Amino acid sequence: MDGKKLEYKGEEAVKREAENENTVVVDGSVLEECCIAVEEQLDYIYKRCRSHDKSVGPLEIRVVEPGSFDSLMDLFISQGASINQYKTPRCIKSKKALKLLNSKVTASFFSPRDPKWVPKMC
Repeated sequence: MDGKKLEYKGEEAVKREAENENTVVVDGSVLEECCIAVEEQLDYIYKRCRSHDKSVGPLEIRVVEPGSFDSLMDLFISQGASINQYKTPRCIKSKKALKLLNSKVTASFFSPRDPKWVPKMC
């Protein structure tokens, strides 16, 4: 993550598309460790909300079936997006798009522990 802190912007779920039908499923503990690695890079406010306030749940990685992001592109193009300008979005607010991606989830992995958080001294 090149040493940069990531800023928390709300509910977080990372989606990863399986490469093909025959893709070997990665050990769940590896993806759980990926969740921890991402959470450890998030900012102070996220860590406080997650570790101390308990107002934020664990980060989640969802694996989606092959072709899911192509289906997402088809949805956006059917709603008027330009095929020449299309990029897979990093953040999705469209309820239709979220419903589509959530219908394609094949596995979910959650952060197994809170990120390390140290209160700031005044």
